[in-house]
Amino acid sequence: MKNNKSLINFEKEFDIYGIGSALVDVLVEVEDSVLENLNLKKGEMTLVSRAECDIIEQELRKYPTKKVPGGSTGNTVALASKLGAKCVFCGVVGKDINGRIYEEVMEGDNVALNFGKADSLTGHAITFITPDKQRTFAVHLGAALELDRVHINIADLKKCKILHTEGYLLAEDGGLKDACLAAMDIAKKNEVIVSLDLSAPNIVRNNRQELKQIIKKYVDIVFANEEEAKEFVGQDIAITDYELALNEIAKSCKISVVKLGEHGSIIKKDGKIIKAEPYPAKAVDTTGAGDAYAAGFLYALCKGKDVEKCGRLGSYLAAKVVEKIGARLETIDKNEVKKILNN
Repeated sequence: MKNNKSLINFEKEFDIYGIGSALVDVLVEVEDSVLENLNLKKGEMTLVSRAECDIIEQELRKYPTKKVPGGSTGNTVALASKLGAKCVFCGVVGKDINGRIYEEVMEGDNVALNFGKADSLTGHAITFITPDKQRTFAVHLGAALELDRVHINIADLKKCKILHTEGYLLAEDGGLKDACLAAMDIAKKNEVIVSLDLSAPNIVRNNRQELKQIIKKYVDIVFANEEEAKEFVGQDIAITDYELALNEIAKSCKISVVKLGEHGSIIKKDGKIIKAEPYPAKAVDTTGAGDAYAAGFLYALCKGKDVEKCGRLGSYLAAKVVEKIGARLETIDKNEVKKILNN
C-alpha cells in the first residue's frame, strides 16, 4: 500500500529503474598542467569528438590508466543493487569488448538490463584525477548517443518504485533527451517517483531554464553538489548559504538534496530542512561520490526510511567510494548499512 508519509508506492515489484549513458571510465592521475594543455576546464565535463578523444588518448600514453564500467546512472543502480535493491538499467553499448565488459559487470551486480547494442564504439569517459583529488571529464559518448525511447521496457519501468536519471541526458537534443523525457512521462503516469542528478555545473549553467521547467513538470527528487547548486540559482554562494540553493530547488520538487562533500548534505522535504552529517574519509578520488550518495539515499527511501537516514547512508557510501580509485565498490559492509538504517 502507498505510504502517505513517503513518496514511494511500496506495492511495486522493483526498486530503481535507471536510464543513462553506459560509459566505460578511463581513470588517470595527472597534474593540473595536463588539463591546461588539453583545454579542459577543471572540475567539469566536456563532450569530445572521436578525433578529439584520439588526441587526448595520445597525450595520456605516458600515464598509467585503469578502465572500469561507469556512467552516472549505471554507477548508482549498480551500487544500489549491491545494497540489495532490485534494479533495472537502460542504456546502449557498442558491439565491442568494452560493451561486453560493461554488460558482464552489470549482470554480475545483479542489475537487470534493458540494453541496446550499436555498431559504434562503447562510450567512454576519460576521468582526470588531479593532486587535489578533483576530477575532470572528457567524454566521448559513442554508442550511448543512440539511446532512444524504443530501448525503454515500459513494463519494467511501470513495476519500479523510482526512475533515476542524469542531467547529461537532458542536455543532449535528440534521442537521449527524448528517451529521458519519455521515461519521465511514463513514470509520472504510473506512480513511479522520478529522481534526477543534475550531473555537472556546466550542464546546469547551459540549460538552467529548461531544467527548471522539466523538474517542475516531472521530477520529485533532485540531487545537486555545491557547484551545481550555485549554477541552479545563478550566483556564487558561500558554504554557509547553501540553504538558499536548497530552497530554490525545493520550489520545483518534493525532495531537494545539496551534497556538501566533507560537510555532509542538506535535504528539504515537506518544508523542513534536515542536515545529514558526513562520514570521515581519506579522499583518493572523488569520481562517483555523488552517484554513490544517490544509491544509498534511494535504497533507503525504497525501504521506507526517513530522509535523514537516507542522507546518512548516502554519505557512508560516498565516503567509501572516495577512498579508492574508481566509482564503484567491490563489497559493502552490510552490518554498517543495517546500523545506519536501524539506529
